[in-house]
Amino acid sequence: MVRIIVSGSRWATPEQHGELIGAVLLAACHRDAGVLAHGDAKGVDRIAAAVAGAIPGWQVKPVPARWGECDLTVPEDRGGCPDWPHRKRRKDGRDYCPRAGWRRNQRLVELLPRADLVVAFPDQRGDKSGTGDLIQRARRAGLDPQVHPIEVVVSRG
Repeated sequence: MVRIIVSGSRWATPEQHGELIGAVLLAACHRDAGVLAHGDAKGVDRIAAAVAGAIPGWQVKPVPARWGECDLTVPEDRGGCPDWPHRKRRKDGRDYCPRAGWRRNQRLVELLPRADLVVAFPDQRGDKSGTGDLIQRARRAGLDPQVHPIEVVVSRG
C-alpha cells in the first residue's frame, strides 16, 4: 500500500488545476490501494482528496489544523507554542493560534506508517507559509518531495 501526503495552494481551483493535480496523483497512485493524507484546507488539499477518493481502493485521511488550540507541550521547532502571548485575531473577530498549521504539517510528516511520497503544489508566489513549511519539514524528515509549482489567479472582489 502506497502512502502519499499532498499539500498546496489554497487558491487552486478544480477548473484551473484539477487536471494537473489529477494527472500527478494518478501517476503516483498506480497501485491498487493506498492512502492519501492532506491538511484539509481548501484548494489543492480538497481537490486531491476528491481525486484519490474516486480511485477504487484508495482511502483519504484529512489531518486538519486545530486553529483554536495552542500546545505548549510540543517543541517550538515542531509547531509548539511559545509561553508568551502569540494568538492572532481574524477579520471576523475570532482568535487563532498561528502555529496550528505548523503542528498539522509536522503531524502529516510523522504519520505512521511513514509516507512513501510527498507531493506539493505551491503557487507561483512561492507559498512561503503552509506548503513551503511542509516541504521543509518533509526534507528534514528524510523525504524527497515532488514539487509541482502552479500558477494561481486570485481575484479579490
